[in-house]
Amino acid sequence: MLLECAQLPNERNTLGGIISGVPTGTSVVLANGREDLPLTADGGFTFTTPLAAGSAYAVTVKTQSQGTGCVVRNGTGVIGAASVDTVAVRCAVLGSLQLASGSRTSASPARTALA
Repeated sequence: MLLECAQLPNERNTLGGIISGVPTGTSVVLANGREDLPLTADGGFTFTTPLAAGSAYAVTVKTQSQGTGCVVRNGTGVIGAASVDTVAVRCAVLGSLQLASGSRTSASPARTALA
């Protein structure tokens, strides 16, 4: 039996992932296009609006608590024939978060997106 997966014309899939390091009593707001997603605790997240197959996405950190920096991994791509749940956001106190290259976060990490 041969199976072939194909994108259906009106197929829509969700975009999400996991966030860690959200300081207690604060929130982090993620953005994808015009949609904002406020998060107040560590754990899984899913943007409310499903995206059409073939749509590009770019998850960024819109706001975070003062003194905290957040980085996004796997935050850009194209929605395929399945939902995306591989976006990873990690937050930490500024000066303590190591990036993959070994450099530390800057004073304005909210705009940092690592693919």
